[in-house]
Amino acid sequence: GATTTNNGTVKFSGASNGIVIATGTVEYYGTSQTVATGIYNNLTLSGSGAKTTTSVTVNGILSMEGTATASAAPTYGGSATLQYKGTSTQTTGPELPATIPNLTVNNANGVILSISPVISGTLTLTSGKFLVTVTANSGQTKVYGAADPTLTYTITSGNLVSGNTFTGALNRAVGENVGTYAIGQGNLALSINYTLTYVGANMSITARAITVSAATDTKVYNGTTSSTGIPTVEYCGETVCDYDYLLEVDKVITLFEIKMSKKKHSHDDRQFKAARGFGC
Repeated sequence: GATTTNNGTVKFSGASNGIVIATGTVEYYGTSQTVATGIYNNLTLSGSGAKTTTSVTVNGILSMEGTATASAAPTYGGSATLQYKGTSTQTTGPELPATIPNLTVNNANGVILSISPVISGTLTLTSGKFLVTVTANSGQTKVYGAADPTLTYTITSGNLVSGNTFTGALNRAVGENVGTYAIGQGNLALSINYTLTYVGANMSITARAITVSAATDTKVYNGTTSSTGIPTVEYCGETVCDYDYLLEVDKVITLFEIKMSKKKHSHDDRQFKAARGFGC
């Protein structure tokens, strides 16, 4: 059935036949309705449920209201406008094509874009904004002593209007020791047309691999394991030249060999050779 209001709107609660409406507004406010094939000036899809919008042309405003959804994008006239005017957060559907002449957001709770549309005409934010959520990527890491990587993120809800971009970057908690550090939003931002929600993650600093190569040294036996030989220490292919700590020989020695002279057994003539091997 159809009713006519004094503001020039024809409201359909059920099915309708093919029509051509040059002025005024036609509103489908029932549930699971089929919009009549035809050409409309203004078309409002309200109420709830899916509206079948096959072979429909809109030259004025297509207004998506309530929780109604459309099955397909209508054919839009060159100056047509797609408007979102719900009372709760709306997510765009098939009614939003890749390119739209004009787009209006009139929903205080915001709109989630399911695609990144090209707006060839005007974007109007009467009330509310586009809602976007970004999440810091998990598994970000670096080796101790290395420079920080560029911290990355993924859009996990919503999209940007074509041509819009993020500014700024993520940051992380201060610290350079091995451990886990929270990744923060930093100054990552979008324009005033968006409400940006950030979901954090952690970045890890892992231990740096070190290789210690034993030094071979020869000395006269004196009853001790001391030696002037200095082992070579490498980490990630770089040789350490300055030591800020002492290697404790007795804790890391793995090979010890004493060779005695067969001719003399005096303490001074006994020869000693130590090959020290150090583990990582």
